[in-house]
Amino acid sequence: MTWLAGIRGHDAHDYERWYSLSNSDLLKNGGRGLLVQFGDSCSKILSAVYPDAVWLLWMFPKTPNKFWEDIANQLAYMAWLSKRIGREEGRPENWYSVSQADFTDNFGAGLLLRYRNSPQQLLMALYPDAKWRPWKFARTPGSYWTSMENQKNYMAWLGEELGLHDSNPERWYALTKEDLLRNDGGSLLSRYDDSYYKLISTLYPEIDWLPWMFVRAPNGFWEDRLNRARYLRWLGDRVKIKRMEDWYDVTRKDYEDNFGSALLTMYNNSPSRALAATFVDYDFEPWRFAKTPVDLGKDWSSLSRAVHHVETSLNFKSPEDWNRVTQEQLASTGISAMIRREGGLQAVLKKVYPDHSW
Repeated sequence: MTWLAGIRGHDAHDYERWYSLSNSDLLKNGGRGLLVQFGDSCSKILSAVYPDAVWLLWMFPKTPNKFWEDIANQLAYMAWLSKRIGREEGRPENWYSVSQADFTDNFGAGLLLRYRNSPQQLLMALYPDAKWRPWKFARTPGSYWTSMENQKNYMAWLGEELGLHDSNPERWYALTKEDLLRNDGGSLLSRYDDSYYKLISTLYPEIDWLPWMFVRAPNGFWEDRLNRARYLRWLGDRVKIKRMEDWYDVTRKDYEDNFGSALLTMYNNSPSRALAATFVDYDFEPWRFAKTPVDLGKDWSSLSRAVHHVETSLNFKSPEDWNRVTQEQLASTGISAMIRREGGLQAVLKKVYPDHSW
């Protein structure tokens, strides 16, 4: 070996240089018999020739047969790797960002292969007593999230991190998908089409989740009339609706204070339009709402209905009866606000009766 070291250009006791020794080096330099004697293992030859040296067997081009099957060898390598890359052994927070390259660049490819090239699986297997949070690794195996128990473990951890409690489900409404993304839950969220509502309603089906109470309702939620009706019935209970006519007194603020802003946005912030589009079997009279639609005057049919409503209520016999109507009478029929918005009574009558001389 002293002679071979000279051929290789280094001192025989420069042990670091021996790690690059390969079987072909020995075969090219008359060492076939030596290889046969030590089972074709360079590391066994060097260990026998230099027994006082501390050999790191993973640093040889080829580790001894079944070397990585021994857990003691795996732990010895990890202790060495910890010092080499500056991570404290067994402390989860120091290892979550570890990558495959950290192993393959440091003689650990063979070990990593035993764990399907997953640093996460390797670490959790070698240090089972550590409190690992698998979702915090740079890459969480897709199979991990197939377990509902694992998903719930993550949500329980997230609740602790954010100061939420399972016993108070309303606290969970304030979360958004961004909260999960900021807390290593992106791969879990992707299993639910990036919908936080889908995720939490699937994991906790025993809770009657109200989609409108989330920061953002599920995509397309308000387009479904049944969903709108469910919300409005819930809102009706909150604002003490006893009969359909009571909806005329419900204001935009009532919706905004009760998670209905997104619904109103679909209808130009008009409660009357939202109700008419949802409770299609009820004939709402737009002029009776606390705030009539801004563009009511452009809808000749609604405007005409409002005028005829007054005529019926006040028992008019002909259009000339409008000349005797008082402000008090108009107020009693609920169309005063509409008349003011449309430019006054005469302007409204001209739209409804364009052929009459006012």
